[in-house]
Formats: sequence, C-alpha cells, structure tokens
Amino acid sequence: VEEMEYFGVKMYFNQMKAILPHRDINGNLIGIRGRSSMESDIDNGKKYMPITIQGLTYRFPTGLTLYGAYENKDNIKRLKKCILFEGEKSPIKYGSYYGQNNNIGLATLGTNLSSYQRNLILDMGVSEVIMAYDKQFQPDLIDKEDDKAIKEYNAYIKKMIKAYKMFSPYCLFSIIYCEDFSELYKERITIENIEELEESLIWSIKLNLVNMKD
Repeated sequence: VEEMEYFGVKMYFNQMKAILPHRDINGNLIGIRGRSSMESDIDNGKKYMPITIQGLTYRFPTGLTLYGAYENKDNIKRLKKCILFEGEKSPIKYGSYYGQNNNIGLATLGTNLSSYQRNLILDMGVSEVIMAYDKQFQPDLIDKEDDKAIKEYNAYIKKMIKAYKMFSPYCLFSIIYCEDFSELYKERITIENIEELEESLIWSIKLNLVNMKD
C-alpha cells in the first residue's frame, strides 16, 4: 500500500484496473494509464492500456516520458545509476523490495527506448544504466532450435544492442535477464563492447543471422 501511495496509484473498480498517473520530471501530470487485473486482458496483451472513461480515452506519447522519473530522480542522482524496466509495476515493486529511498527504477513503457528518454536519464547524471527488460523468448525452445524462439531471442538482443549504442558513449551499461530479479541484480552482465552483444545473436538454418540493419 505504501508504494502505491508513493506513486499515486488508484483503483478504478468499474474496469478492475489500477490507474497509474504519469508525471514529467518536474511533477506535472501528463497522462494516465491503466493496468488491468482481468486475465482476459492480460492474455490478449492488454495488461497496460490507455484508460477510457465515459467515451474519452486518455492517451499521451509514451516515448516522451519515463515512469518513475519524478518520484525517483533524487535517488538516481544520488546513487548515479538507474534500472530500466518495461512496465510501471516494476519500479513500484523495486521500492517495496529495497525501500523508496533506494528506488532507482524507471519504466520505458515498452521496449522502444527513445532518444528523448535516453537524454532524460543522462540529465540525471547516471554513471551506470541497467537494463531489466522482460525476456520475451523461451530458452528451452532455443535449445531445441525452435525458429520462433530464436527469432524472439534475436529481437531481444537487437534491442539490447540499440540500448548499448545509445548509452555506451556516456556511461556503463549492464543487463539483467529479468527473472528472479533480486538474485540476478548482483550478477548483472556488464557490457563493455558491442561485439559481446553481437556474438549473442543465434544462427538458424531457416532464419540465418538477424540483419543488424533492420
């Protein structure tokens, strides 16, 4: 409950959704999103969606904000690092694990990290950026040379390469394969050169190597 109050989260019981206010770095409200607790929404990829109330849908450009930037900016500036998640729930949970005074979690609202978001992060004076995006592939299927799993894995690695290129000129870049977060945080992989990521791409008889120019 305390962490929900910290981020100003409310419940909209008519739609069984948590209302997540999004603020800019100065605390100005720029939009709201909803997190559904309905299994049908979650199964259909609609866990996080704009809220529609009385026919009005509340939308805002997600590439121009970072969830948690206003709430956690002082911690990030003090500790000089941040952890990037996809969805809003993760920065909220991070504070419950480690205390709000140590909360350095931010959410990019998807995996399409924008230059604007990168600049917001760098403006906070970070010396390390830690990526903790969800694994969107199944490792056991990769071992079985499943083409779909390999394609999803390669897409994930390409996103990490993009993020590395965005941050590596300015700060340390590391990755957490986001599963069992509390254990893996201490074992995060520091990426020191682009070859480390490029070599992670998997060859497949049908897919061949992912085209890095895509």
